[in-house]
Amino acid sequence: MRRKLRKLNGLLRLSDGTRAAGRSLDASLYSARWHSTDQAPLALIQSGQLGRYSALDPSDGGDTGRAILGGEWHRQDEDGYFAASAYVQHYQLQLWSNFTFFEYWPASGDQFEQEEHRNIVGGQWVRGRNHLLVGKDSVPEVGLQIRHNQIRVGLPDTQQRVAFQTVSDDAVNQTQIGIHVENTTTWQPWSRSRIALRQDIIEMRMSSLTVAQNSGSAAGAELLPKLSLILGPWRKTEFFFNVGKGFHSNDVRGVIGKIDSTTGLRSSPVPALACSPGAEIGLRSDFINRLQTSLALWRLDSDSELVYNADSAIGSTSPSGASRRYGLEWNNHMVVDRWLLLDADLSWIRARYAASNDNGQPGNHVPYAVGKLRYSPRRLGAALRRHEASIDALCLPGVRPGGPWRMRQRRLRHRAHCFGEGDAREEGHQRRGGPTQERAAEESECGRGPLSPGQVLARKRRPGGRADRTAQGTVFACT
Repeated sequence: MRRKLRKLNGLLRLSDGTRAAGRSLDASLYSARWHSTDQAPLALIQSGQLGRYSALDPSDGGDTGRAILGGEWHRQDEDGYFAASAYVQHYQLQLWSNFTFFEYWPASGDQFEQEEHRNIVGGQWVRGRNHLLVGKDSVPEVGLQIRHNQIRVGLPDTQQRVAFQTVSDDAVNQTQIGIHVENTTTWQPWSRSRIALRQDIIEMRMSSLTVAQNSGSAAGAELLPKLSLILGPWRKTEFFFNVGKGFHSNDVRGVIGKIDSTTGLRSSPVPALACSPGAEIGLRSDFINRLQTSLALWRLDSDSELVYNADSAIGSTSPSGASRRYGLEWNNHMVVDRWLLLDADLSWIRARYAASNDNGQPGNHVPYAVGKLRYSPRRLGAALRRHEASIDALCLPGVRPGGPWRMRQRRLRHRAHCFGEGDAREEGHQRRGGPTQERAAEESECGRGPLSPGQVLARKRRPGGRADRTAQGTVFACT
């Protein structure tokens, strides 16, 4: 079956000024539509009744689009620096899938649609000043972030992409505000530190158009400290230690919803925010010409693990006990030539519950968690106009090149919650019950992406139709 992918991707940028003082305006547009084969029964392929690249439901596929308009202003001088940015965005997704073929609806088929329309507006402001702290160079900084999401998310049953029954339909408004203060001090040419504190507040409102009792509001707040120590460089190599606290926000429907739309029974609420303290120690080096490499040993604890209940009556996602992850990660970035670069990552991860039997089963294993050695070559061959020598400062605004950039997304899961980081909408979503995974372009933006085949196959039929595919407690990867 032909995928029939049609994609449009455009970017327009206007800029003026210099790195010391300037401004820019960006406009981007992305649109794609496609057909997908999804999975197919192995027995039919082996028997020759179905081709390897064929599909039982050729109408499966998707339609997505995104339009963004953003601007930024910055200034830096001997007294310090200032930066401000703002953006507006519209995003939409329609994804048609059929994992169970004709099991629940023999006449029409089991196709369903995951639909989302989202408008986003946000911005951030950062101000830092140069001064002396006990005679040492120091840069205190304050910053403010705000983001508002207006979302309409639905889940209808469909036939040939035409809806014939609504499983859920919700209108969501979500606002997040983050205020941070930090101070970076250079104690010696080979020693510097950074200490930071951030307060995050989230406010949620939902109007359910299918189950009126599920309408309501909720809020949450977390205070997040962080400490970084950097030693070096020696021979283009520096050592770093980071410790801090992050969080993930739960799906509004799991936080506010009181009644399960598939059974009519009361559902268990989940907190708006769940904390994830973590730490890492490692090194990064440019000692080998054209190669940037980093090695880090890390640990991440989560107050609540989200697990898919494959054996439940409705196959929902629910919170369970606290979990602990630790691992080793080796990242490499080599610029072979102006037109060729190589990226390769090697990681080992061990994920366990903090206490046994926290998922209702014997033992402390986390379902679906990645727990093996993984090699991930990311890119081979790319046209480069220029090469940025530093890969620092991906989380902290005002961080100078040469610092221990960040607790990577794989470890803190959501780079959006690093101190001073802007919108992480392109970073991906957290897999239900597992660590962060990269998000395909066709998936939903904030963690409510397509359900996996195993998730849908495990679900049982409800009276009058299929089980509700909206999971209670799904992770928002960005807030």
